Amino acid sequence: MSERSRKQEDREKIKQIILSQLKSGRKYRKELHLECCCQLGKSLKPSSIPSRICKDMTDYTFDTPLKELYDGGKVIKYRGNREDGKSVMFYELRKA
Repeated sequence: MSERSRKQEDREKIKQIILSQLKSGRKYRKELHLECCCQLGKSLKPSSIPSRICKDMTDYTFDTPLKELYDGGKVIKYRGNREDGKSVMFYELRKA
């Protein structure tokens, strides 16, 4: 399998994981990213880069499929507050 087709396959898997997670309600980005890492067998070790959630999955690898779902109208995003008061971006499925 070529590197390009492997990356495309990973993007499709990430999209499916995101959609399945959002069926249970709204989630914020970090929750979605961590669930994708878990289901794809990536390491959950923290990255040495403070803004990166985990060591094995770059933000670009995760954000590209999420952006495709958003641009395609399947997912909506909005800013809100978590239980601890921190302002974060939430995602949820667009209602049909």
